[in-house]
Amino acid sequence: AKLIGYGKAAELSKRALAGKRTLRQVVEEAGVLLPDQVEHIFGNSAEFAGLPDASPA
Repeated sequence: AKLIGYGKAAELSKRALAGKRTLRQVVEEAGVLLPDQVEHIFGNSAEFAGLPDASPA
């Protein structure tokens, strides 16, 4: 929330939950962060969760 503000973070979280999408997807679609910032913050979520890599080829 520090980079985009509490209100915007809450809005994006609610949008992700309502749309049954990941927060990362919603943040990327909204364009509120640069791609490098998104990668730094969210990293490889599949790797973190121990799942096969779901990154687009």
